[in-house]
Amino acid sequence: MHKLPLVLIPALVVAGCGPRPAPPPWTGEQRALVVLASWSDTEPSVTRDEVEAAFFGEDGLTAWFAENSAGAFTWSGEVLDWRELDEPWDDREPCEDQPLAELLWDAAAGDVARRDHDADGNRRIDHLFLLHDARSRHHRISWRCMFAELKVADHTMVMEAQGLGPLGASPPIGLYVHEAGHAHFGFEDLYGARYRGRYGIGMWGLMGLGQWGPHHHIEREQLWRHPTHLEPFHKVRVGWVEPQLVEDTTRGVRLRPVESSGDVVQIARPGGVTYTLEVRSPVGFSAGLPGHGLLVWREGPDGVDLIQADGRDDLNHGTDLGANPLPPIDENFGDAADPFPGAEGVTSYVSEADGVRLEGIELQADGSVILDVVLTS
Repeated sequence: MHKLPLVLIPALVVAGCGPRPAPPPWTGEQRALVVLASWSDTEPSVTRDEVEAAFFGEDGLTAWFAENSAGAFTWSGEVLDWRELDEPWDDREPCEDQPLAELLWDAAAGDVARRDHDADGNRRIDHLFLLHDARSRHHRISWRCMFAELKVADHTMVMEAQGLGPLGASPPIGLYVHEAGHAHFGFEDLYGARYRGRYGIGMWGLMGLGQWGPHHHIEREQLWRHPTHLEPFHKVRVGWVEPQLVEDTTRGVRLRPVESSGDVVQIARPGGVTYTLEVRSPVGFSAGLPGHGLLVWREGPDGVDLIQADGRDDLNHGTDLGANPLPPIDENFGDAADPFPGAEGVTSYVSEADGVRLEGIELQADGSVILDVVLTS
């Protein structure tokens, strides 16, 4: 571990016409730099190699972005070794993101050549992650407590190196991508009134409980380490996938597994209602889900619904626990009967109000799904 004095280094001012604007987040090829800093009264319990695996390994953020974006966004990066600060954590407030960012960056600034972490040539690090080894008292945090503004980077994130507060034992990459959905794109939370047994989309999507992982029995040490997929309509908005638009009755619509194809179908209906279809298969970041098949999402003026094939709406009829329902738990955050055909072999869905009929839903041997889309007035 490097022992460095705490020296405040002012941000460099570039003469001339100044740096170019930052590209949109999560597009094209970008770079990331991860800085690790240890407080004088704490001791790191994750290694640099473990952090590198979480960010750039075969089951880390690099793989998550590649799979979710269908190759539209790729990044690479570097993890610096631990730096030891002269200051103690001393039970600081984790939401002091700006002073924390400045403090943590100063510990490594003298060793960093920004051009090595700048894919677009705008003289700033594309994504700067500042991880420290303290554990706060709280396991809930707003995205506003994670994102800071430093002149040296397009995007700066301050994170605990292990989960959040007392939960998690690995770098919380699921927490990052969930909160970045808020910060970068304005996405809303879709996990429902989880303290009252209404879990929204459950673990079927990142903006729901999928930020924790793919199922409700996941060990707390693994929280935020293996997030599930971003919802397909959000992938469209980010620009990762181009949906197949179905505007009239269409027979034999085919969707391949989204993990390897990026296939998404959208059906726009009157009244501001949009149906988005995708197929989840047991591979990659969907491998641990409780079931696989066609997922049917409905967006309307009243919000987002995951249409559960069995019709029971279990996700919104859980136990009123009156407390945070953290895994591992016996609550239903999603089950094998939610996709189509699913565990109960449901092959159709009908909404007379929206004028939508999905018929003949059939799971193929290669994991794709074929169905008929019938639209009425």
